[in-house]
Amino acid sequence: MSDHAVLMFLKRSVRITTVAGLVAVLGYWLVEAMNPAIKAKVAAAEPGQASLVNGFVVPLEQFETRVKRRNGAMPGDPDAILLLAISDACKACQRQAPQWIKLADELGLTQKDAVRVVSFGGDALAGPLLASLSARSVPWTLSEAEPGSGFGSRTAIGATPTIVLLDRHASVRLVTHSLTPTTLGLLRDSVSNLHLVTSLASSIQVSK
Repeated sequence: MSDHAVLMFLKRSVRITTVAGLVAVLGYWLVEAMNPAIKAKVAAAEPGQASLVNGFVVPLEQFETRVKRRNGAMPGDPDAILLLAISDACKACQRQAPQWIKLADELGLTQKDAVRVVSFGGDALAGPLLASLSARSVPWTLSEAEPGSGFGSRTAIGATPTIVLLDRHASVRLVTHSLTPTTLGLLRDSVSNLHLVTSLASSIQVSK
């Protein structure tokens, strides 16, 4: 079914008086009804490569209160939020860091999205990534999780490297610790779905 056909079907059959309500339905339909393909890819991935943890809401204030640097204002309603947990001392982070530079381009991130990086011990590895995000005008924050702060227990993000994709409600959509062609594809598909929610919602608002 084409995006236009889906839009017309929803407008005919769903009696919702507010755009916000319709966006909620669209979000559910796109992420849940269209996600079987993504879920199937997750199931087919190598053990531990990626996981879906739909429903868990990450308390973003835990990132905000620890901000060291930022670029741009965080959108009030970002299409997609990418979280990245790193450490300069982490060997896996050192191996993965060259790939982070291409993340914004690979995932199609824009100024309507947001990236939050949290360091568990040194953030020099994040420098090239943050520069690439700034070049694309993608808003970002760099936070620091001090030892004993309880950040990991409050956010369920403690291992490095960890990449988490959230929707605009800060609800987890995908978690991965590796960047392989499979996990990059999963992240790309998931970000595309979240962008589509906003695109359809805008179409509805314009056509009202």
